[in-house]
Amino acid sequence: MRTGTITLAIDSQLDSVFLVGQAVAAICGASPLGAAKAREVEAAVVEAVNNAIEHAYGNQSGHRVEVVIELQAGCVVCRVCDRGRTMQQSPSNLAEAAGEGAEEPTEGGRGFMIMRSLMDQVSYARAGDQNVLTLVKTFDPTRVSIR
Repeated sequence: MRTGTITLAIDSQLDSVFLVGQAVAAICGASPLGAAKAREVEAAVVEAVNNAIEHAYGNQSGHRVEVVIELQAGCVVCRVCDRGRTMQQSPSNLAEAAGEGAEEPTEGGRGFMIMRSLMDQVSYARAGDQNVLTLVKTFDPTRVSIR
């Protein structure tokens, strides 16, 4: 299996998020993930980028959102990076709060519930002036990829 890293960048406009989704789908589709897992990664990354635009940048255009996609032996790692507002709670706390018997999940928690249900690992860190949300999906590295 071939490994590598690519960085995608868009302006913080919701209308541009589909481009990231298309790129993630193509990259994951050429990996050993399989079609179902590739769609899950695409959906989780699109949700993360939407969250960066909506919550970190307050739906204001003119800011950069980066998605770093790394194909490794046995997993795909996607990092969604922005320089907007810092998250006040960790993704696990948001998702747990959203799922605690609430009829309607909290605004910030719904997206993290979705991401956690689709991905094997979801983590958040502040690196310097940057928010970094890391999404990991594992797969069988011996599976033959379709190209």
